[in-house]
Amino acid sequence: MHHFTTCIICHFSKTFIDIYYWMINYSSIGN
Repeated sequence: MHHFTTCIICHFSKTFIDIYYWMINYSSIGN
C-alpha cells in the first residue's frame, strides 16, 4: 500500500513538472 501511494505521488510530480515546463515554453512563445 505504501509503494502504491509513492507511485501516485511520483506520477503526480511528473505530471506537475510537465505542466510547469509547458507553461514556461508557452510563456516564452507568447513573449
